[in-house]
Amino acid sequence: MGAQVDAYGAVRRMNPEEKRIYLCFTGDINFEGVPTVLATLAKHNIEGSWFVTGNCVRVNRDKVQAIIDAGHYIAPHSDKHLLYADWNAERTPLVTPEEVRVDLDANMAELAAMGVDVEKIRAFIPPYEHYTAASNAVAVQMGLLPVNLSEGTYTNADYTTPSMKNYRSSKAILEKFWAKEERDGLNGAIILIHPGTDPERTDKLYNHLDKMIRRLKKLGYSFGSFKEE
Repeated sequence: MGAQVDAYGAVRRMNPEEKRIYLCFTGDINFEGVPTVLATLAKHNIEGSWFVTGNCVRVNRDKVQAIIDAGHYIAPHSDKHLLYADWNAERTPLVTPEEVRVDLDANMAELAAMGVDVEKIRAFIPPYEHYTAASNAVAVQMGLLPVNLSEGTYTNADYTTPSMKNYRSSKAILEKFWAKEERDGLNGAIILIHPGTDPERTDKLYNHLDKMIRRLKKLGYSFGSFKEE
């Protein structure tokens, strides 16, 4: 069985018959957790998949270099972290296809300047994990496969801050995450964690990554990278 794709053309789950998880990390300006995440991945000998904006590269060059030096997959996440579409049900476009292309080209240029072989980049996560069929079509034309976190995994809620109505603590996020695993399993799941969040959020989910990995290993999961795909 192949990957599961949503109605907009983004891969939401890799092979659901394979007990393999894909740990993904998206970054824009806030990127303070990179040393913690890299140390945790190294401890468990896991290659992560990192998706960074051009903003991230420009502001956090040393941290991006550390990711590259560690041998992880690294790919674009939009140069300026554009919001491609409104949050309404229709996903009304906020950018033109040409604006998407120009923005992704700029993001790829920033990665190339860091020494990344952009010809080998395939998977990318759209900014805000939000997109339209048209924006994804542009990415595909550029040789990029849009991917997104698996539905119901909930870890992307780690961006929320206490002042937000939709704030979720790490405890609440993990309760949902483990309930999802128990109910449906996580075969082929794409798990997204933010390695940097607003300073207002002091409860960082990435500080729980080590425990998450150890528990997942006990449950029999292995870990894949989009470098392999």
